Parts: sequence; C-alpha cells; structure tokens
Amino acid sequence: MATAGSLSSAAAITRTSPATLSRQINRLEEITGCALFLRTPAGYRLTEDGRELLDRCRPLLAIRDDLKTWRNATQGPGVRVSAGTWTALFLSRNLGRIWRPSDPHRIVLQTTEARLGIAHRQIDIGLRNGPPTEANLAGRKLVDVAYAPYRSRYLAGDVVPGWIAVHPDHAVTRSARWVLENHAANCVIFASAPRTLLDLLHMQAGRAVLPCIIGDTDPGLVRDGSTIDELAEEQWLVLHDETRHRKEIRTVADRIVDLVTASSECYAGKLGHE
Repeated sequence: MATAGSLSSAAAITRTSPATLSRQINRLEEITGCALFLRTPAGYRLTEDGRELLDRCRPLLAIRDDLKTWRNATQGPGVRVSAGTWTALFLSRNLGRIWRPSDPHRIVLQTTEARLGIAHRQIDIGLRNGPPTEANLAGRKLVDVAYAPYRSRYLAGDVVPGWIAVHPDHAVTRSARWVLENHAANCVIFASAPRTLLDLLHMQAGRAVLPCIIGDTDPGLVRDGSTIDELAEEQWLVLHDETRHRKEIRTVADRIVDLVTASSECYAGKLGHE
C-alpha cells in the first residue's frame, strides 16, 4: 500500500480484493496502535508513524527478496526421476520425448544403480528392474529387457577381443557381475562406472555387455553373441501412491511410459542381430 498509493492498485499487486486489503490495514493499525495511513479522495498516504514503520521494515523486505531469489534458483516445480546408467542414457538421448522447454516444471534426472527411496520422497519416479515391494507405492511393468555382448563395428573381424568389465569393487549390477563370474580371466580393461564401457567399446578396446536398447541403437556397435538369458529382466515404473496424481509427475510418467513401451521390441532384443 505504501508504494501503490491506492487500494485498487495494491490489491492488484497482492492479488487480493480491496475489501480484504482494507481490513488487513485496519487490523495492522489496531495491533500497532498507530494511524499508519491518511485516507484521502486521492488515495492512501503514509503518516509519520507509517513512514517510520516502513523504514524499520525495509531490511525485512530485502531479506524477503533475497529468499525469493534463492528459492527461484534452487526450488520450484521439479520432477525427480531415478534410473540406472543405461536407462538414464536412453532417457537423455530421447529428452525431447519426456520434457519440453515450454513445460512449467523441470526434470531432475538422478543416475544411480542404487534403489532410491520413493516411499521416503527421495524421488518422484523410479525406473526399476522389478515391481515395488514397499508400502504406498504404485508400479507398472513397462517392457522386458534383454542384454547381449557388443563390440565395435570397426574392429577387425578376425580379432578375438577381450572383455571390458566394471571393476569388482564397483560391480553392483547383475550384468556387471555376470561378466566377472563368466569371463574374469579374459578381462583386459576394468572401469569404475558402467557408462565408461560404452566409450571403451567405441575405442575398439574389446567386448562388453550392454542392454539391447543401448547396443542395438548405436550405429558404431554390433552384437558379438546372442542375448544372455540369465540377464533377462523387466523394467518397471514406480511412483508414490500419494503423489502420482500431481500434474507434473503424471505428465512426465505418462511420457516415459509412451517412450519406453514404443521401444519394447528393441528393449527385448528382437530387432538386433549378431
């Protein structure tokens, strides 16, 4: 009111009605025991007490504005999606299918092999290799997932490549452990993270196990064997039962469902060849 000068202008700024604003001003004057404004036909003008109160409030207003700036930079509508290395890579490569610049929300893509707690609101959407087991979670099976060994397309055909594997200290996924359990003696390079396997494959460093959705869609790779039955699994989308109907979460979840299910044949390894 001090800066707007009239009820109607102040009501527009504060997004409230002039009547409500008038009652709030009257209440403030009752609490302080001071007449803060002069009511005139031309509008509201601060009294001497009103100016003194405004001066005392200016540091608080500066703090308020600073907090707003901080909040806008760090908070705001966001949808937190948790996925393993390869699923996160697939989502990233198809980002335009799950998020658009015109969306009012942001995407927080958390790449981790750990199963983050949806029940404890660590994330909003989880892409997992099995149905939810915790209470208050809702799950939907999306696709069957197949894995196969791959090598660089440009690696000479008569070369028998060694295996590229995730180091035993970091082998937390089933596919990483499978390579160690079955081909440890033939591993020539170890990496600390699954994503590095893909870079090493492109450098013609050997062969590695990838999900077919990654290997079969990479023009620089070819299969180096059949799909691995022991690694067959499912992919599930998991949401919290209480928050899954929030508009931004539902929007992102529906888009992920459409994207993943449209690629079901590739996920299942039915489109690739050795």
